[in-house]
Amino acid sequence: MVEYWKKMILDSWVLYKRNLTLFFLYAILMVCISLVGTYLIDESLKGSDLNNIGALFWIYSIGYVLLSIGLSIGLLKITDDLISGKDTAIQNIGSGFNHIAKFIAPYCLIIIPIIILMPYVGTLLSILLIIGGCSALFFYPAIIIKKNLSITDSIRTSWDLLINNFSVFIQYILLLILTGTAVSLIANVILVVISGGDFSTFNSTMVSPQITIPFAMIMEFIERLTITPIAGIIYLKLYFQLSKDSNISMVDDFESENYESNS
Repeated sequence: MVEYWKKMILDSWVLYKRNLTLFFLYAILMVCISLVGTYLIDESLKGSDLNNIGALFWIYSIGYVLLSIGLSIGLLKITDDLISGKDTAIQNIGSGFNHIAKFIAPYCLIIIPIIILMPYVGTLLSILLIIGGCSALFFYPAIIIKKNLSITDSIRTSWDLLINNFSVFIQYILLLILTGTAVSLIANVILVVISGGDFSTFNSTMVSPQITIPFAMIMEFIERLTITPIAGIIYLKLYFQLSKDSNISMVDDFESENYESNS
């Protein structure tokens, strides 16, 4: 299994390096959108309190979320084209908005009812239900950009792939968690150095906005440039392997590879 993941990461890294300019443009685009979105949302909150939030705040916030989701789907579609050997460009990132309604629908059907029921079922159970429901949709984004299936068929396909390859799903999530934790730790160490060795900067609310805002933008740029595209490449490669035959789990692939390497 270790050799498989090593090969998967190295293969993904080769594809990533080959298209670094495209991912660089994506990172620049997303950081610019974050800057504009943050500015507009902050401006809409000026002179308001938590009990009197204006309509502009909700318009800007929902617009920012929908724009981010649409562009994220667009990046996944571009990554799919790259893996498939098709010609693509950053201009195609807008294609994600063609799938945004189908993408959002099942998440809303899961999350909104649970939030409504939260006072009755408790916070912990609600969180577990959301995690479980979203986990069932793990392959859903890949399915909606690859196949013209209905929402219910896409959910069912995602669920079947997840159940047959649950151990691979756990390994992928652990890989993301470890990577995210390492990046977060490095970021905090850098922030401590910038702040002159003040360890209170691990609590970002105690750091000057003149430091935290530019630093946050830089970290977002790095994350958009590296973690997001590489994780997307690995995610789609996993989906392509598993969807060849949903009755064959990835564990079988691991074992066959180990057998071939030993023979």
